[in-house]
Amino acid sequence: MPPQRTSSAHASSRAGRSQDTAGPRFAKKGGKVGLKNIGNTCFMNTGLQCLAHIEPLVHYFLGSDFKQEVMVTNPANLKGQIAQSFSSLLKALWQSEQDVYDPRTFRKTLKRIAPHLIEGDEQQDVQEFLAFCIDGLHEELNRVKKPPKKSDEEDSTLMQKGEDFAASLAWMRDLERAQSFLVDLMQGQLRSSLTCSKCGHQSSRFDPFMYLSVPVKKEMSNVTDCISEYIQPEELTGDERWYCEKCKAKVDARKKIDLWTLPPVLVLHLKRFEYDPATQQFEKTANRLNMKLSGLDLSEFCSAPQRDGATYSVASVANHSGEFGSGHYTATCRVETGGRSSGSWHHFCDSRVTEYSSGRSVVTRDTYVIFLVRQQPGQSKAGSVPVPRRQTTAQPENWPHPKEAASAALSVAMKEGKAGAKSPPTSPLKSPDSARRKSQVQKATGGSSPKRQKTIESWVSRSASGVTGGA
Repeated sequence: MPPQRTSSAHASSRAGRSQDTAGPRFAKKGGKVGLKNIGNTCFMNTGLQCLAHIEPLVHYFLGSDFKQEVMVTNPANLKGQIAQSFSSLLKALWQSEQDVYDPRTFRKTLKRIAPHLIEGDEQQDVQEFLAFCIDGLHEELNRVKKPPKKSDEEDSTLMQKGEDFAASLAWMRDLERAQSFLVDLMQGQLRSSLTCSKCGHQSSRFDPFMYLSVPVKKEMSNVTDCISEYIQPEELTGDERWYCEKCKAKVDARKKIDLWTLPPVLVLHLKRFEYDPATQQFEKTANRLNMKLSGLDLSEFCSAPQRDGATYSVASVANHSGEFGSGHYTATCRVETGGRSSGSWHHFCDSRVTEYSSGRSVVTRDTYVIFLVRQQPGQSKAGSVPVPRRQTTAQPENWPHPKEAASAALSVAMKEGKAGAKSPPTSPLKSPDSARRKSQVQKATGGSSPKRQKTIESWVSRSASGVTGGA
C-alpha cells in the first residue's frame, strides 16, 4: 500500500473531492495482520481481508472524507455503525504493529445490525457477507437527501436517441437515488434486453451493479470463460415466454445481458455451487480456473467502449475449501507497500498469515470471489492510488459514458424537471430508495439465495448459489 495518494485523471478537481496529499501512513506490519477466529468467523475474516486490500477503499476509510459522509440517520437506523467499525478495523490492520487483531467489536456491530449473518454462531457464506458489507457501507455513506420518485419511462423508448444517451440517462436516474464512494468505486452498468422471436420487437433497460455472479461449469478452464457464459443469450420458451407489446401475446423470446460499463473495482462471484434436482443437494464445481493476475483485458466482453479501459489486476480473492455444508474460508491478497516492495502475495487463514513464494498459484480450484482493480494507462505500480471520479448528477463529465451523450442526457432531464443543477450535499442525509437498488442488484446477480431469503431481502440481493461451511 503506497504511503501517499497522488493525483491522476481520476483525482482531478472535477471529481469534487478534496485530496489528502499526505495520505494515510502505514505501519511496517501494515496489511499483514491476521484476524482472530472467534467462533466460526472465517467467512467474516476472509471477507474483511479482501476488502482491506482494495487500495482506494483503504485510503478513503483511513482519511477524513468518509467521516463527513457517514449517515447519522437512515431507515435502518444504522447511524454509521458499519462504516465506523470498518474504519477502526482498517486502522488495526494497516496502522498497528500487532500480528493478530481480534475483530470482536466488528462482529458485535454485525450481530446487532444483521443477526442473520451471526445466527447461532454458525458459519455463513462469504459472498453474502461481502454483499451485505458493500450495500451497508453504501447506505450509510449515501449523499442523496431526497430521492425523486421512480421514473416509469421505459429505457427502450429512449433508444431513438441512441444507446449511449439511454445508458447515460439511466445512469443519471440511478445517481438521483444513490451516490456514495462505493458507487464511485464499484458500480458498473448492465444492459438487459428481450427480443421477440416472432416480430423482432426489442425491449431494453440499463441497470447498475456492484458485483457480478458468474456461472462456473465443469468444462471451463479460465475465469474469462465464466464471464463469457454470463453474457450468453438465453431462450425463453414454455412457461418462461415473454409478453410482447407489439404482438400483444406471450411469445418465445431471447434474453440477453451485456456489460455496458465496468467499474474501477470489479467484484466477481464464481457460482461454484449449484442445486441438483436429482439428488436434491448442492454440488460444488471445483475445477481450477486460470487467470492473469495483471494485464487482464476484459474489453472483448463489453458491448460498449470503456472510457477508462478494461484492463484489470487481481487485488484479492476469497477461497472456499471443502464441500457444501462444510469447509473453510481463507483470503489471498496482494500487499502493496509502496517503495518498500513491488507488492507481494499473502495468504490469510484467520490469525495465520504467510507470504506466498514465487510461482505459487493465487487463483485455484478453491477461488470463490475475486476483486479486480482497473489499471490506469501510464499508472506506476508503486506510490500512486487513483481516486475514482465522483459520480454526481451535476457532473456528466465524470460519468463513464461518452461526454456528449452524458451532457445531452443531463440537459434533457433538467428540461423535464428530473434533475437539479446542484449535487447533493455531503453531510449526513437520508437513505435512497433501497428497494430499487435491490431489484437492480438482483438482475446483476441472477436472483437471491433461498437461504434466509426473507431476512436478507431487507438488505441485499444475492445469487441463487450460496454456500455455508464450518470453520
